[in-house]
Amino acid sequence: MGYYITNECINCGACVLECPEDAIYEPNKKYKFEGKTHDAISSVHYYIASFICDECENFTVPKCSAVCPMASIKRK
Repeated sequence: MGYYITNECINCGACVLECPEDAIYEPNKKYKFEGKTHDAISSVHYYIASFICDECENFTVPKCSAVCPMASIKRK
């Protein structure tokens, strides 16, 4: 299913610090997956690389969502 970050994101970076899978990236930053570099998904706000995100399967609530001050992390 996955999560995504909405336009309400204020780019505070709190979610990045909490993500145990390092699946959240700042705007325009490329990400690596399976040894390959991929283009940034967003140039406006932080984004979640869904191929990397495991939806915090070992936690009750996704850690990124729990710390977002704008509640801008949503389930697809």
